[in-house]
Amino acid sequence: MSDDNERSVASAGSQPVAWAVTSGPPGDLSVYEAFADHQKDEAMSLARECLFGETNRPLPLAPLYFAPTLTEAEREAMEAAASWLDASDDPEANRRADAIYGFLNRAK
Repeated sequence: MSDDNERSVASAGSQPVAWAVTSGPPGDLSVYEAFADHQKDEAMSLARECLFGETNRPLPLAPLYFAPTLTEAEREAMEAAASWLDASDDPEANRRADAIYGFLNRAK
């Protein structure tokens, strides 16, 4: 992973607070070791070692972010907007409602 990678929608505008070297198969990853943000070089070094010389796999390194917090009023407004979008017959509105519900579930 490099600083040149495009940020995910979830992390756009955020800066990592830590880095996790991961292990396990995709879909069942666990944190092998975690490093503070200022230890990114050390985390990258360990992640490369965990590949055991294989260069065809992605680096097992994941940025960690603080979970966003919402006020009760913000949560209620987002739930109302998602409910309104979800009631629509428009598939795009339904997709946006699903995205809002997904965010609300992660921000609990």
